[in-house]
Amino acid sequence: MVGRHTKVAGYHNNFLVYMYSYIESGFPVFGILKAHEHAVAIVGHGPLQPDWLSLCTQDECISSFQLINSLVVNDDNNFPYKLLGPVKEPDEKYAMDAINGFLVPLPEKIFLSAERVDGYMNQIFTNLDLNWFGLDLSFLKGRTRIVRYFIATSYSYKSFLCRMRASIKARMVNPVFLMDMPKYIWIVEVSDAQSYGKQECLLRFVLDATASDKHAYPFFMVHDRSEVVVFDRSQPKIVTLRIKLDGEPFTMPMYTHNLNGI
Repeated sequence: MVGRHTKVAGYHNNFLVYMYSYIESGFPVFGILKAHEHAVAIVGHGPLQPDWLSLCTQDECISSFQLINSLVVNDDNNFPYKLLGPVKEPDEKYAMDAINGFLVPLPEKIFLSAERVDGYMNQIFTNLDLNWFGLDLSFLKGRTRIVRYFIATSYSYKSFLCRMRASIKARMVNPVFLMDMPKYIWIVEVSDAQSYGKQECLLRFVLDATASDKHAYPFFMVHDRSEVVVFDRSQPKIVTLRIKLDGEPFTMPMYTHNLNGI
């Protein structure tokens, strides 16, 4: 996958968000600094900005990338695991804003791009009144919607749900265990400021990472705080299964198993 700096319409105008999604996926990403005729290996990201809550006060969608303040890079001109900040400091040669392209080696079966996933989310979250998937997403209005998306293996995702069964309703996870999925999936998690601070999400989408960018409907599953919508894509015509969850609406733990802290 090759990315370059372009302006796009939507809830952000920064190609670094696409690059960040592959970093969150645990893939090695090579950041290109054309003005410096240099490249760095990006292996992770830094912590949340100390004032990240001040960025979550509007009725809007933002990427979780906007809440961090650094990338972790390996640069052959510096020591390993150097933090690359958002803007150049006096004693630094460059900063995050100098990255104007990236390369990421993807497994051969991954075709659905970060740009396409972002396009789906942009369409949904700029039109919350359209009752997407038959879900009432009006509860997301009036708050900052923090969107985080990444690639994972379906095996890892199912294992994560299995470990989290004590805190996730069984009726939500059982359809996932029975579903045929390809090896790679995209996961999109949506939080507000309160749930994000607890590493929880209010809404989750699971998409087929092996679908092409031209595929009109690559969704496997969507679930919010009280309902699950499952799409059986193994049939010639997509079959939809809806499951209402009993009890009060609840938040779900984030999937955080692609990157480990250092």
